Formats: sequence, C-alpha cells, structure tokens
Amino acid sequence: MKKNILLKTIFASLLISNSLFATENLNNSLGYLTDINLEENYTIRKHIRNSLQTENVSQEKSIYNKLDYIHYHDKYEGHLNGKGKNNLYLATFGHKINENDNIGLVIGGGEHKINFNNPIKIKRQSLFVGGYYSHNFSKNLNIISILSYDYSHDSTKINNNSSTSPAMSLSIGSHLNYLLTNTFGNLYLNGGIDWSKIFQGTYKNGTADTKKNTEYYDSLRPTVGLNNIHSFKINDKNLNLNFSANYEKELGNIKNKKILWNNGKRNHINTLNKDDLINLGANANLELTENFQVGINYNKLLSKDYKQDIYGINFLYAMEKPILSGYNGLNFLDKNKRFRVSTNIMLETEDYDDNSAGTAGSTAYSPRLILVVNDKKGNFSYQMDTFYKTEDWFGGQKNKEPKDTNRRINPQINWKGIQIGDNLKIHGYLGWRNQVRKQTDSKGNHFRAVTDSYRIAPGINYIFNKNITFAGSTLLAMDELNNTQASVEYSHNYWMENIYGFRFNLNKNLILTTNIYRLDKKYIGTSNKSAANTQFRPVLRYNFIDGSYMQLQGRFALNNGERVKSRTGIVATNNEETRYTATIGHKFTDYFTAYAEVTMNSFKKTKNIDKTITRESRTLGKVGFIYNFDI
Repeated sequence: MKKNILLKTIFASLLISNSLFATENLNNSLGYLTDINLEENYTIRKHIRNSLQTENVSQEKSIYNKLDYIHYHDKYEGHLNGKGKNNLYLATFGHKINENDNIGLVIGGGEHKINFNNPIKIKRQSLFVGGYYSHNFSKNLNIISILSYDYSHDSTKINNNSSTSPAMSLSIGSHLNYLLTNTFGNLYLNGGIDWSKIFQGTYKNGTADTKKNTEYYDSLRPTVGLNNIHSFKINDKNLNLNFSANYEKELGNIKNKKILWNNGKRNHINTLNKDDLINLGANANLELTENFQVGINYNKLLSKDYKQDIYGINFLYAMEKPILSGYNGLNFLDKNKRFRVSTNIMLETEDYDDNSAGTAGSTAYSPRLILVVNDKKGNFSYQMDTFYKTEDWFGGQKNKEPKDTNRRINPQINWKGIQIGDNLKIHGYLGWRNQVRKQTDSKGNHFRAVTDSYRIAPGINYIFNKNITFAGSTLLAMDELNNTQASVEYSHNYWMENIYGFRFNLNKNLILTTNIYRLDKKYIGTSNKSAANTQFRPVLRYNFIDGSYMQLQGRFALNNGERVKSRTGIVATNNEETRYTATIGHKFTDYFTAYAEVTMNSFKKTKNIDKTITRESRTLGKVGFIYNFDI
C-alpha cells in the first residue's frame, strides 16, 4: 500500500514538474517573437537591396511591377532549440524616375511555422509594407534607402496552453555601394546602418498574463561587406550575377535579455545570441524579353544561436508608361479657375493591444474625408474634416464585445495670413468640431457622449534664411461635453495647445522639423481637474524628384508626459506617450497622389498613489489618396 502511494506521489510530482516546465517554456518562447519579427523584416530588406543591384530597368521602361517568392529555413540554438519554415510573397510597384533615381512600394506577407524541441509550436501570419529609394551619385557610388514595417500575429501552443500575441518592427536605413574595381566584374564595397523599433504585445495563457503591459526594444545594426557583379550575354539576353559577403553587428538592446510580464512582474530571460552575423549571398537576374526579367537568389545567415537559409525567385515586368498614363479624363486642373478643390479620402484603422480575453482585441475602422476648397484669388480656404469609426466592419466585432462608434464633423476656415516685412508671416484658422460617441457595454447599457469644441488657432512663420524657418501655432479651445451616464454631468474643458519649432532644409530634398508640443487643459465639472503635457515631436521627410515622399515622425514625452492633477493640485497620474509613424506617398500625376501610413503608439501610465505602472499600446494604419481639381 505504501509502495503504491509512493509511486503515485512520484508520478504526480513528475506530471506537475512537466506541466510547470511546459508552461515555463511557453512563456520563454514569447521572448523569441521580437527576434523572429525583426529578422524577417531585415531578411526582406536585404532581399530588396540585393535585387536592386542586379535588376536592369532602362529609363525608357520606367514603370515596373515585380512579384517575389521567398522561402527560408530557420535554425534556433539559443535558450530554446528549434526549426522554422517561412513562405513570403511580395509585390513591388516601382518607378524609374530618371537614369539615377528609382523608387518603389513593396507590400506582402506570409506564414511562418516554428517548432521548438519542448515541444512548442508557433504559427505566425505576417504583413510587410515598405518603400525604397535608390540614387546614383555617380557611376561608382550608389545609395539605397528603405523604410519598412513588419507586423505579425503570433500564436504559440504547448500541450493545452496557448496564447496569441502581436509583434511588429518599424525600420529605416541606408546602404552605400562604392565601385572599387571593374577588372574582373564590378567589385563593390558596401556599408550602411539600419535602425528598428520592435514591439512585443500582450499575451495571456493558463498561468501568465501581461495585463496590458507591453515592451519595446531597439535594434541598431551597422553592416559592411563586398559584392561582385558579373554581366554576361547569353543568346543576346543580359544575365547579371551578384556574389556578396557581409558582416553585421547588433548594437541595440534587442540583443539583451527579453522582458516577460507575468501578472504585473517583470522577468528577464535569454533568447538568442545573434550579436555578430555573417550574410553570404548569390543572386542571378536574366532578361528573357525586352520587358520581362526573372531572378533567383540564395542567402545564408550565420550567427552563434541563429542560422537561416533563404531561397527566392522573382518575376519583373517593365513598361514604358503606366497603364492609365494616356487617360486624361480626370484631369480638371486649370490655373485660370479660381478654386482648387483637394479631396483626401482615406481608411483609418485603430487596434489596441488588449489581450484581456486571451486573444487580440478587435480593430476599429474609420472612413474619413478631408475636403479643402482653396480660393486662389482670395485670402481664405475652407475645410471640412469628417469620419465615422466603428468596430463591427469586416467581421471585426467579436461575440459579446461591447459596441463603440464615433463620428465627427469639423468645419474650419483657414486664413492664409498677412506678410509683415520680408521674413514674418501671421496666419491662423477658426473652427468648430462636433463629435458624438455611442457605446453599449456587455450588459446592453447604452451611453452617448456629445462634444462641441470651439477653436481658434493663430500661427506664425519666420524665415531666417533659405535653410531655416521658425514656425508654429497656438490653439485656444473650449469643449462642451454632454454625457448620458448618470455619474457624469454636463461639463467644460478649456485647453491651450502650443506647437512651435524649427524647420531645417538639410538639402533640396531632405527636411527636418523639430517641434516642442505643449498642452494645458482644465476640466470644469465634477472632476474639476487639470492636465499638462509636453512632448518633443520631430519629423524627417525626404521629397523625391517626382513629388513622391517618405516621412518618419516621432512623439516623445518630456517631463514625465501628461501630468493629471486633482482639484487639490496633487498629481494623480503621469501618462507618457511614445509614437513612431512612417508614411510613404506616391505621386502618380499632378492631380492624384496615393499614400500609406503606419503608427506604433504606446502609453505608460503611472499612478502616484501606489506607484503602479501599466502600459497600453495600439497600432494605427492609414491608406488613402488625394485628388485635386479646379472649379
């Protein structure tokens, strides 16, 4: 009898130990998701750079479309051992602006399956959006710049425990290629640097819960190497071969231990040692016809804990001009007419990383219209900004999830201003905003909040010289709020928003703006509180020759972010916002421009009473187009 009890005790202990071990491995595997997302982003960026060096699109064949298939194998040898397979599909829309300038938009995604030996299974669905710009300074020197965003929805599972979690990375970087010699092929020395901001979202499984706490990491990765391009003629067909060897060094904190939240506590774990990476590659591109090219490539990535074999094939079709370039039926621009109408139509998305139910929260969608009528012969323009936001489109509303809708109309009169002297200009606008938000909670209770906002915003521009301008505005506003919730009565907000800074024209294409933002707000009503918020908001924009552009923006909290004071003047909370926004715009014609934008946004909230800290994050997406015409 005692022997049976002893055996049962040992068996139960083994089961508990295995269960705890499995849960620990599941939690630890979540630390790998940021590494996996980052390497996928860098893999695609390397593929774009390698392809651009071997593709041959003449200036006459200025428009090209390309389809890429990339398959790669991963091998993990760090804290957890395992293997992975990934299939990626990319579509590129490129434009050869002239002999020296080349731009393109890349969009795609795929599926990634990883099996760790514990056993842990990870399944990823990813979306990639990026843009590149290639410029030849001379026959011997070229630069390739890439802005890219990689989002993945990751599902991890071990035994009966599972979790879903998002991961994303926003990257920007430039690489130079310098021709050393053309004695045997063209031998290039290449080098550059990439920077990424990587986000690890919330997760929830049988034992661990981040409780909305999220983490950000940074990657700073310089690269140096050699590549040798050989060009051949095969039956009058051009063949380009490219052999490359590169060394990469990881300098960001992504190489350190990862932070895993478990019921409000931060834990540190080791994942991968990939501080030093070697990348070996071979690419081939063959022109089958005057307009059609096919390319293949192989790359191998080596590091201490991570190895990767990459196989790719692509098809490129070049055209002399866009399909609709000869169609001028929508071109109603006429400089002799008085009014220029600009219609900015977009679809915005907003997705909070809320894993309180064990799965990612639903996405809110907002169709939005900004209509501007500019009086070219007068001193005013007239603007209307309106949107409608809901979560129940495209099957996004989850079962029993509370409903939340929001709509806004915002008419505004813009005063172009007057010139005072040679350098100073004063301008501004006057507007009214009506916003209605309707909510239904999980119990069916209805709430309706209406806000009427009256606003006036004088602004100035002072030109120091052709390269430096000081500009900004002060927004003075009053909000009237009505809320149907029993505990919230009619109230007012008074607020002042200042944003001032310097604009630097670094060269004819590159513009840097450094703004300081300050918001002061006073709540009059039952809360009777006040708030102040100071931020640094830089903007870096590159304008291409044809009117297209790339832009990177940031928001960084100063003085602990938004400080909310109670009616007695005690600071109750500090809310620090960090935001990274990447925008790519492509000008098709003088009257039509399309654009895409992605924002990674996080909030760190500190309660001063008990010093508790919570983090909340969201992803904002935007696609749209601007159409201009004269009346």
